[in-house]
Amino acid sequence: DNDILYNNNYVVSKLDLFCIVIIIIMSLYCGLRTTYNDTGVYCVSFMMLDTDFTGINWSLAENPGFMIYQLAIKFFADDNYRWLLLISAIIVVAAQVSFYKKYSFNFTFAMFLYITSGVYIFAFGALKQVIATAIVMWSFRFVEKRQWVKFYIVLALAITIHLYAVLFAVIPFLVKSTWDKKTMLILAATMAVGVGFSSFAGTVADVMTEMGETYTVEMMTEGEGMNIFRVIVFVVPVVISWIYRRQINAEQNIILTLCTNLSLLAFCAMFIALFGNPILFGRIGNYFQPFFPMMMTYCFYKYMKPQNRSLFTTCAVAGYSIFFYMSFIGYGFTEEIFYHTKLSLLFA
Repeated sequence: DNDILYNNNYVVSKLDLFCIVIIIIMSLYCGLRTTYNDTGVYCVSFMMLDTDFTGINWSLAENPGFMIYQLAIKFFADDNYRWLLLISAIIVVAAQVSFYKKYSFNFTFAMFLYITSGVYIFAFGALKQVIATAIVMWSFRFVEKRQWVKFYIVLALAITIHLYAVLFAVIPFLVKSTWDKKTMLILAATMAVGVGFSSFAGTVADVMTEMGETYTVEMMTEGEGMNIFRVIVFVVPVVISWIYRRQINAEQNIILTLCTNLSLLAFCAMFIALFGNPILFGRIGNYFQPFFPMMMTYCFYKYMKPQNRSLFTTCAVAGYSIFFYMSFIGYGFTEEIFYHTKLSLLFA
């Protein structure tokens, strides 16, 4: 028994070390970037930020928590924006990788989905949003124990980083079961809003205005809608979870049930994005996307019959690899566009 215990601890120690190495590598690759999406905007804003706390706008729409976070970094890093990017990358990557290690049924498959589905890449651009999501992922230790007061305290902190984190306030209502009457009602409402979006655009714009955003009806409907291939990426987990809905509910795993329902919400946002503003609703969908890899590991490696697993895993690997490649090319991830700085410049 002692030998077995020793061996198990040895395996756990090796896995912990492996995770630390992954976190370091992925954090450096993300944190040492100098371009991509809104990276430049964050860098310029950080350098221009006045260190006088009296200049902070305490309205939640202005993300006061993120301002304080930047000021704390600027206190010792001066105007070196590289520290903002690297520290943010470490926070996000560490929270996400640790989450998959702790809750997924197959860590390797979860990491593959994490990278190829775009969850990791999203951290390169939407700094405030991914930090807020990382904070919420960390708070799942309280969700697991149904310590809702502690959860909402942490959520309040995430909301000061990015207001849209308020969407996670529904979490306590999504932990009992999945694919029940509540699920069907959410899906029906999503279909109605999506197909008849022009009729709901004014109401959605009013809600966004109340949250401090400036959206008009025209802005709600601008654009050609979300790319259908991206929507398919979000619908696959929903279909898989429906197939194994009985096993998921029988598991009575609060985190598994929650991740399943959050994956459904991600699809709902993306479906509406087919008809509305793809940037707005796409980012809402991205809030819930990090939770689907955990659910997929249970479906593929615990519930799926062994004789079917090889085929479906091969299809998943091929499909998500193709999507990753298309995203890589489509978003300009080339050396000419996607630059990295030197590690030594952190101390320049």
